[in-house]
Amino acid sequence: MTGRLQAPSGQARSSCQWDERKSGCGPYDRFDAVVLLSAPVDLILDRVANRANPFGATAEDRAKIANDLAAFEPLQREGADREIVTTAPVLEVVAALEQVARAAGHRDPLASRRAHRS
Repeated sequence: MTGRLQAPSGQARSSCQWDERKSGCGPYDRFDAVVLLSAPVDLILDRVANRANPFGATAEDRAKIANDLAAFEPLQREGADREIVTTAPVLEVVAALEQVARAAGHRDPLASRRAHRS
């Protein structure tokens, strides 16, 4: 099924393919790949408790984060092409993201910089 996006004037602006797995013609149709970066709730709560941003510092904030994670992460997982668990070292997470980008047909944006450093 194909959906149509309507411009304010009522003219059809563009179209997208309906994909029930990705909730139709929503924000996901703009991306070549959708990646969910996830972590266990305890790790997320530890991360937010130890950052400069004040949200997450109170018990009320952390309860909201845990509840929101329980409610929305399954929906995000359902719409994702790939899930990367961020308990791995940062370089492994970056490598996994690069692999997703390459699989989606994107070249390495830093390749030319790396070549010049060698």
